[in-house]
Amino acid sequence: MEEMKDAMQQFLVSLRETETYRNYERYKELLTMNPELKQKVDAYREKNFVFQQQCNGDVIFEEVDRLLSEMEELRRDPLVHEFLKDEVAYCKMIQNIRDYFLNAISVDFD
Repeated sequence: MEEMKDAMQQFLVSLRETETYRNYERYKELLTMNPELKQKVDAYREKNFVFQQQCNGDVIFEEVDRLLSEMEELRRDPLVHEFLKDEVAYCKMIQNIRDYFLNAISVDFD
């Protein structure tokens, strides 16, 4: 088990050294320095998350368009734009890692 912990620690070190992670963390920190802007971004992210969980099919595209229109001015801010872009890239990286592990192992309960 100790070997697994060591391997995971090394993996996490490698993950933190990626450009994707570093960019995300940099813009997250910059956004944190502006509490009012961070609050607006967090509200946007929360709305986005909620309707993604609640909507399905064609309705989600309509809701995405509505939310994008509603938050267009906020997204014009270069800091907000970079943060959201890097957050999406980071989330996709984590999803790819998850998918890789799930596809690489199999558990047979039979």
